Amino acid sequence: MLVLFAALATAQEDPPDEVSTQLWGNVILAYPRSPRLYTELDLEPKVLVSGGEPWRNVDATPLVEFYPNSFLDLTGEVTVGRTRQSQEEKSWELTPRIGVRFHLVQRIWDQFHPERVPLSRLSFANLSRLEFRNLWYSGDHADSQETRFRNRTEVKLAINHDRLSTDGTLYLFTDVEFFFPVGDEVPERFATKRRFRGGFGYRLSRKWRFEVLYIRDFARATLEEPEDIDMNALDFRVKLLR
Repeated sequence: MLVLFAALATAQEDPPDEVSTQLWGNVILAYPRSPRLYTELDLEPKVLVSGGEPWRNVDATPLVEFYPNSFLDLTGEVTVGRTRQSQEEKSWELTPRIGVRFHLVQRIWDQFHPERVPLSRLSFANLSRLEFRNLWYSGDHADSQETRFRNRTEVKLAINHDRLSTDGTLYLFTDVEFFFPVGDEVPERFATKRRFRGGFGYRLSRKWRFEVLYIRDFARATLEEPEDIDMNALDFRVKLLR
């Protein structure tokens, strides 16, 4: 859990002016098709609470995962979003992603029903993704396209049971993700954004899961500049397996 403690220590620094505070929500509808194939739809509204001109957003992200073996996930997803930037301007997003997740610490995976969950107390994984981000604006802002490489290290730990797969399990989870712009037009290769997430989850049953996350983003414009805190968010998540 060193990742969590290091990120929490960093989060104690005094944030600069104009750091945005946001409220997020996720309703995730999951459809495991077989022990090797999983699909879901993630509906995610967001709203700015403070730190700038008010805006609100909603994203929809369908996802497909394929499991060739017990330690590897192949992922594909597309985010479609709409943001009301102001009374005068709106924006739309279309961002496809492909990725691969390596499970670095696990015992075995449940093969008795189509659910990808470790039969152990600790889960440790690394998710790498390549995304193609496209934004279109209705006002004076210029449309933008960006290709980014994202790498996220994930840790999950069961608290009151010895398996994350047990119903009624309360668990702690955290991850740290780095964003790297790529392409011929990028003059320097460095992480322009870092995201920390940490929180608690509760597995009520195989069908229902509830999570509360704290999210903090750090950003910098050049390699020489120090990181600045860019955003704080509280995220409430509900997941339903069908």
